[in-house]
Amino acid sequence: MSDLINISVFIAERKYTLSVERKDEAIIRQAAETINDRIKEYSRQYQYTDKRDLLSMVTLSFTAALLKADTKDDDHSEKLKKDLSEIHQTLLKAV
Repeated sequence: MSDLINISVFIAERKYTLSVERKDEAIIRQAAETINDRIKEYSRQYQYTDKRDLLSMVTLSFTAALLKADTKDDDHSEKLKKDLSEIHQTLLKAV
């Protein structure tokens, strides 16, 4: 049985009430804080005032970073597979 709790977070000055697992509360709060920090940063840097524009920029930034990390993981996995294949071939030759 999951241990759900209700929490409230503010994102772009709007309150959101969520049901989350107790173990995820801290990460959800940290995520909201990070989003708000990035909104403030973009607001100062680009002098936007429309929250939708700022949220769109934050979403684009985080999504691009996530996709970049996924690509890096894929590249790492492919290199690992190649290395393991080479080790396997070397072991087969040694036996």
